Order: sequence, then structure tokens, then C-alpha cells
Amino acid sequence: MGDTENESLKEKSWFKRNWKWLLPMVIMPVLGFALLFSVISAGSVGDFASAFSDEKLYQNAIDKANKNVEVQNVLGTLEPVSNMGIVESTVEYTNTKQSVTLSIRVSGEKGKAKMDVVADKKGNEWRYTSIKLRIKEPKREIIVLQ
Repeated sequence: MGDTENESLKEKSWFKRNWKWLLPMVIMPVLGFALLFSVISAGSVGDFASAFSDEKLYQNAIDKANKNVEVQNVLGTLEPVSNMGIVESTVEYTNTKQSVTLSIRVSGEKGKAKMDVVADKKGNEWRYTSIKLRIKEPKREIIVLQ
């Protein structure tokens, strides 16, 4: 009988004694980082949604690029941007969505490129300040507007 009393009096492990306060101390920072990440990525999702809904933004840039002789010679006529192209793009709005920096995948009959666009919105129209195309193979850059 003395042995069972001694066994119950033995000290429990540190984890068994402290799990009730340790668990919340671990979970709270993890939840905090998850919340921070979701807030940061929500801004990016909003930018993609704005770019997705504003077809003129990228289509007018493609129209300007299609008028460039070098673009025609190297890539051919650029096709309209697909929905997947928009999803794969990088978009950053500033100045309460009145300025945008955009990088989007484009393709023509002769090849593919990334098109970098910088534009400012005046009323309902986008005024482009820079349009350039970056080609991987062979590595090359075509400046349409600077």
C-alpha cells in the first residue's frame, strides 16, 4: 500500500504540468501570423480583382504594343490577355487606384514575353507612361513607350 501512495506522489513531467498554458502560448502567435498574412494578401487579391475587371487597362497596352514594328517582327501580333494571364500577373495599384504597375504574360504568333506597364488613370482613361516587353529566349527587351 505504501508503494501506490509513493507512485501517486511522484512528480508529473514538466509538459503534463504546464500544457494548459503552453498550448495557448504556441497557438496565439501562429494565429497572429496567419491573420497578418491574410490581411497582406487581401490587398493583392483586391488588385487582381481590379485588374481583372478593367479590361481596358491591359488591352489598350496590347494595342499600343501591336503598333510597334519591333514587336511585330519579334513576337507577331499579340493576342488578347487570357483570364489565366491576368491571374499569373503581378499588379500593384497606388494613389487610391489611380496609378498601376502591372506585369503580365503576353503571346503572339512568333513567341511569348512579359509586358511591363506603368499607367495613371485620368477620368475613365488610362495614360501609359511606360510599356516594355521582356523576352526570355533570346534574352531581349523591347521598349514600346518610355
